[in-house]
Amino acid sequence: SPMEIYRKYLNIGSVDSLKLKSIQFPMLVEVDGVECIRQPFRDENDECISVLIGVENGMKLRLSYGDKQTIIDASKKAVPEMAEFAPDVIHIYSCASRRRYLGDEMSSMETSFFEDIATTVGFFTRGEILRVGDYLHFFNSTMVYVMAREGEKVSDEYFIDENALTSDSTEGMIPNLINYIGVVTNELEGQFLRTMSGMANIYKTMFIIDTEAKELIQLDSDDRVKKLLSEKEDYKDKFNNFIENVVNEEYVDLAKLFVNIDNLSAKMKLKNTISCDLLGKNVGWFRAQFVVINRDKDGNADRFVFTTQVIDDEKKELEEQHRIVEKLADTYHTIHLFDLETDGCKEIDTVELLHVLYKKHVANGGQCILHEAMKASVRPEHLDMMLEFTDFSTLDERLNGRKVMAIDFHGAINGWAKAQFIEYERNRNGNLSKVLFVTQIIEEEKRKEEELIKKSTIDELTGLLNRRAYEEAIRDLKSDSDLSYVICSLDVNGLKVVNDDIGHSAGDELLRGAAEVLSRCLGAYGKVFRIGGDEFNAIIVASDERIKLLADDLDNSMLAWTGKEVDSLSISYGFASRNEFPDKTVDELEEIADQRMYESKEAYYRHGGQDRRSQKQVYDMICKSYIKILSVNLSEDNYRIIKTNESEMKKDKGYSDESISKWLTLFAQSGQVHPEDKDRFIEKTNLDYLRRYFEKHDDDFTLIYRRKIEDGYENVLMEITKTDNFKDSDMEVFLYIKKIGE
Repeated sequence: SPMEIYRKYLNIGSVDSLKLKSIQFPMLVEVDGVECIRQPFRDENDECISVLIGVENGMKLRLSYGDKQTIIDASKKAVPEMAEFAPDVIHIYSCASRRRYLGDEMSSMETSFFEDIATTVGFFTRGEILRVGDYLHFFNSTMVYVMAREGEKVSDEYFIDENALTSDSTEGMIPNLINYIGVVTNELEGQFLRTMSGMANIYKTMFIIDTEAKELIQLDSDDRVKKLLSEKEDYKDKFNNFIENVVNEEYVDLAKLFVNIDNLSAKMKLKNTISCDLLGKNVGWFRAQFVVINRDKDGNADRFVFTTQVIDDEKKELEEQHRIVEKLADTYHTIHLFDLETDGCKEIDTVELLHVLYKKHVANGGQCILHEAMKASVRPEHLDMMLEFTDFSTLDERLNGRKVMAIDFHGAINGWAKAQFIEYERNRNGNLSKVLFVTQIIEEEKRKEEELIKKSTIDELTGLLNRRAYEEAIRDLKSDSDLSYVICSLDVNGLKVVNDDIGHSAGDELLRGAAEVLSRCLGAYGKVFRIGGDEFNAIIVASDERIKLLADDLDNSMLAWTGKEVDSLSISYGFASRNEFPDKTVDELEEIADQRMYESKEAYYRHGGQDRRSQKQVYDMICKSYIKILSVNLSEDNYRIIKTNESEMKKDKGYSDESISKWLTLFAQSGQVHPEDKDRFIEKTNLDYLRRYFEKHDDDFTLIYRRKIEDGYENVLMEITKTDNFKDSDMEVFLYIKKIGE
């Protein structure tokens, strides 16, 4: 009953005592997520109590108590906030029960430091009201302060007498708290012993060992064990007598080392459980285990549960597993057994390198041995992957119910190998406790696998990926709806004519040339496929702006290409990007790319299909007459080199790969422009100047200046002309540099 809580746990029983003491030990009840104090003020005949404000049936009550100094300190924490506001006056409303609990002296102490901030007035109330949503709540034992100020703040300086805010008057509640601790301790002790006794039937034997109280309590009901314990007086002697009589002589020394009570606390400084498998005199194999159930204030274990459990059948099964594992040695390159609970390692079959590492790091534990083995035997490009694979801390989670987990890696010594973790044993809680780590050399299998993969996905003539690889890539695109991509459809023009007029070797050269150009222009942005005959496809990742640059690069690369039997190359192409058509499916984007490619091919044949050769001759002639040709975007301050001499691309000549503006500026500052022309060159090639020029003029921009060529200066002409794609918002131009003599 409610009254019984006060009587039993706090020794508060009479009406007078309840009225006096309950304010120190009020009830807490949660209403709408807010904890409210409910102060008992009267006990009833039916063992119930009356509290201020109703308590509904089913509410959880918590017994609490108040510390006076904590209340004082909490009030003091409000001072900086109040001083920051710099009030003219402070109004305080404090509950009368608060004053009753603190007493007149401490009540005054609690509010006195407010007067150091501003004039303070107030009175005691029966309680305060709080609105939460649509509900009004009544609280008692609270204090509310209200600050007021007229105009701007004047000062926020204040001083608190720290000595006046300290009190140790908690003597009144100490006897009640001592009573509470004693009752709860006895209850928990009795409950613990009952719980342990109930578990004793699971184990062969079960003791509680208290090194602080120097006692041993038997919880099981084995009469033979009871007799062994009764033969000695000291609790250590009792324990040793038990061990000597139940453990096989061959294992007695190991058992005494394990159960040595003098160093038990030190052994369990960082552990809560330790165990040891021992051979018994009568029951076969059994597992002895210590579990910490109490530590002192310094964290030293001083109370333990000791249990023994028969594991003879389990041990026989493990021995059989060991025999099976040892037979597997002929199959695997290395075999190691790792104990995840003790971080131990056992070599079953190994090689000299790993054996050396084992001996060197055995004291550091199994995880260290395995990671050092990975560092010594795995190629650098696979090391991070293998360190993650061999991480014991996540192994159980990664197995995820499987018995075996494997990975292929490139070894530094024996080439390709397969590593596997095989579940070997789980503990009574179902957690992975032991695993086998095995490796196999699969160099030959990997070589054959790579050859098969290469044959199945590589086009023999061009070395590009084939139709099968393309179809797999398309399937991957369909399964990844968030990926941004561009589908390119490409077709070599005039292949049949070349095959018929020159021969199939020339046709093969043309196809290899197309593959070379496509790989160079598009390969860095994705994958290029030959899907049959003169048909090529590509799947790349590029912005719409980048696609334009790639198209220009593709056109220029086709113009620049020449073979031994064929002197020109033409490819019709079409691009379809997901950015351009976000609502289209993969199949629909393929159709758009094909349609655009066919439109390109139609335009090619509409002009006779022979223009590429003459274009090539014109292109070569233009390139020979100019020192430098650049494709420049004035809006984005970038460029692409179409033609230049390697000697131009040197730092001492002002070359910069960052932006066209920086290249032009550094070119002038490095002495490549005649000193008399330098300022005019910098002014006229400033990007803002050029942008304004092309906003106002349709004519080409020209600039004559003297530039350094070999040991002297010669006149050159800079021409900048708009491309067909030029827009005010996207200024694409060509920049030419040409000698013009004296």
